[in-house]
Amino acid sequence: MRLKHGQKPRPDEDVFAWQCRAGAFNWNYPKDEKIMVVSGEVFITNEQGDERRLGPGDLAFFPAGSSCQWRVPVHVRKIAVEREVLWKPLGFGWKAWKKLLYILAVGPKSSGSGTSIGARHKSGSNGSS
Repeated sequence: MRLKHGQKPRPDEDVFAWQCRAGAFNWNYPKDEKIMVVSGEVFITNEQGDERRLGPGDLAFFPAGSSCQWRVPVHVRKIAVEREVLWKPLGFGWKAWKKLLYILAVGPKSSGSGTSIGARHKSGSNGSS
């Protein structure tokens, strides 16, 4: 899938780049957020007190309603995808609509030349689960 600059992959998602200099702060997640660390490192402590280190190439997911502490020893850069959490009946309706469009062949078509990017965990680093 190719996106034009400023185009959203889905109407309920926002994609952005973010960076922060060294420091520490608490963060609350009002939306689901997936991140990939581009450079630097961060130590994230969840509500249960478990700490994880994230470095370049590491992926993490933060569910809506969660909070954690970020400890940033050096400047960090990340790419993030925020997704609006849908009320379950509305989410079901959205999926049913997309399925109907697919069945009617109105939905997006694949050219077969795209690449699939899967999640991976680099050995030797502690990624968030």
